[in-house]
Amino acid sequence: MPLGAAQPPGPVTQGGQTLRAHKEGIFAYFTHRITTAVCEGFNSVIETIKKNARGFRCFAHFRDRILFHLGRLDLRTPATAPA
Repeated sequence: MPLGAAQPPGPVTQGGQTLRAHKEGIFAYFTHRITTAVCEGFNSVIETIKKNARGFRCFAHFRDRILFHLGRLDLRTPATAPA
């Protein structure tokens, strides 16, 4: 490569560009102490359910499976549920 020719950015330069691009979110974390980790975890579970199911014919079945795996499906019958 001739002297003075443009070179691709190195890892340090790319790291700096990444930090600069995400600086608003990084500073927001230190201000509010909130992340999207829980949401990302839910999305990961949902994507795994979709992949393992190979397609649902009925949205209600898909919804039930998601609620079951995320712990929000009440399997008790109305007669045994607390009032």
